[in-house]
Amino acid sequence: MNFQRKLLPDNPEVGQLHEVAADYKAILLATLHMIADRYDRRADYHWIDTKRSAITGEDFPSDDPVRGQAVIYGWIQARALESLATHLFWLDGCEHGQDISSLQNRIENILGELLEQIRSIRRANGGHLFFFMTPRAKPFLFDTNQAPRSLKLSPQSPYNFTDLFAAKGMYAAGQYLRDDKIIAEAKGYCLDIIEASLAGKFVSDQQQLAPSNSPGELAGGRTHSPFMIQLSTAGLLAKYEKDTTGIEYGLKLIDYILSKHVNLDHRWPHLQPFDFVEYIDDEDNLYIDSGRIISDPGHSLEFVGLTLKFTAIVKKLQLANSETQGQLKKIEALMPMILKRNFSNGFQDPPGGICKLFDLITRKAVNSDMPWWSLPETMRAALQSYTIASDETNRNYCLSVFGKCHNAFVANYIRPEFDLMAIQTLSKDGEIIDKIPAVPDADPGYHTGLCLIDILDILQKFS
Repeated sequence: MNFQRKLLPDNPEVGQLHEVAADYKAILLATLHMIADRYDRRADYHWIDTKRSAITGEDFPSDDPVRGQAVIYGWIQARALESLATHLFWLDGCEHGQDISSLQNRIENILGELLEQIRSIRRANGGHLFFFMTPRAKPFLFDTNQAPRSLKLSPQSPYNFTDLFAAKGMYAAGQYLRDDKIIAEAKGYCLDIIEASLAGKFVSDQQQLAPSNSPGELAGGRTHSPFMIQLSTAGLLAKYEKDTTGIEYGLKLIDYILSKHVNLDHRWPHLQPFDFVEYIDDEDNLYIDSGRIISDPGHSLEFVGLTLKFTAIVKKLQLANSETQGQLKKIEALMPMILKRNFSNGFQDPPGGICKLFDLITRKAVNSDMPWWSLPETMRAALQSYTIASDETNRNYCLSVFGKCHNAFVANYIRPEFDLMAIQTLSKDGEIIDKIPAVPDADPGYHTGLCLIDILDILQKFS
């Protein structure tokens, strides 16, 4: 796939960033080929199959109760919808030789089949999906003996993360396929989930597979995650809808996070400015767990990237009135500072990676494992911050962050021998560890692919 593992200087100049574009394209194409090849090898298994180890390159054992093919992860399938649709839009802009055209046709077929699969699951489960599903699309939980126990979902069940990923994935797929019926269905799904989140009626369906990671929910603690992730939903709605619905919701989601989870205006004097807290309590105060205030640096950096992607979409559309333009300007002014503080909190150099959890009291990592996904998310956030930073010092800092994360990602995580897959987790010493960050299945181009596509789009504007 013509991957060269091109590294950047510690303090790269913007012109040098173009040198890494070929490697990003190679990663994107390798991921698509892997997904298509694995999908086509079994006619009776109509699921995205990334049940493969980046450590060994081998398939997970089929009888493994967590990693095997008897467990379908709703997150993977739902994320794949958005990923495949976005990659297809990207392929539209590639030079179309025979290989690209063939790959595009294969991915379009997979997208259509997966979309119908997701819609069928929703109809059978009261309008919902779930984290664990059987190959026959039945939601389940593991009991205390690790035996699957069926789960009943109904229209009264609250929306969850799999619903969130599925809704925006359906919407992206509908837009690529230009199917008005799918678009309308998905838009309603998206708006219902945003409203449920803002009303406090959203729940996490994540089942914790690595106990040292932060769970989606804590007793008495509320995470920002559904608000942050839905910024990409708001961005899609803003991009494609003819009204300002997506803009209005996006601003509400950003305001929620900034007003409740970020240390602005010395809200919490004992913390550092622009610290980003993962949980607040039911009264919007800091959630303290065993004397610690937990931050997930990767999530905070992902927030910067999704926020700046949203503001860029809104500015490009020129739909914002003067009041909204003022809001966008204030939001963008904060993002480089949030990037700087939380990158400083989380980046572990050497070997290069971002810790999973950081204690804002002791200023030390409480889970020093380094998942792969936070690096491409931070690369996107850094490059977007560069485009709106107000002075040369901040712009140079953003380029430095980009360079450090790029080098760590391609040097420490990407496996050329295994279709350019990324190792899921490294230890603080840079050693490969077999720990599941959220799900064992490999990323179907969601964190890595969507970020790299956005980065390539920004780099084109620099030329």
